[in-house]
Amino acid sequence: MGIILNSPKAIQVAFLQTYFNGDGYLWVGKDRSHENRITRVEIGFCIGIHKRLAEDVQNMLSSWGIKSIIKSEWMKKSTRPFYRVLVSKRESGRSLIDLLDDSKYPEKFDKAKVLMNLEKASYSKG
Repeated sequence: MGIILNSPKAIQVAFLQTYFNGDGYLWVGKDRSHENRITRVEIGFCIGIHKRLAEDVQNMLSSWGIKSIIKSEWMKKSTRPFYRVLVSKRESGRSLIDLLDDSKYPEKFDKAKVLMNLEKASYSKG
């Protein structure tokens, strides 16, 4: 990943778009107290067992002013944790979603963009 981190931003963005289209996700959640009301957006990159790669992705995002967190979790019968890099804050989400290719989840991207432009939208902690 060192070569990518030392590349121009356009190369880094292309890497991140490709990674997202392969192992990324966009979660648009609903507030259970309001039927069909969208209230939460989370953009994530499933990294796997490689903590250093998760840290490198987080550092790349940070260099663009995008705040993220690394979550680790244990899968069934696993001997090592599984890592994800998550972006769920409004400003960071807006910045990141504009960089990503929406072809994987076009409808979710549209919903997420609407949500991120609402004044009182609720976002996940993190």
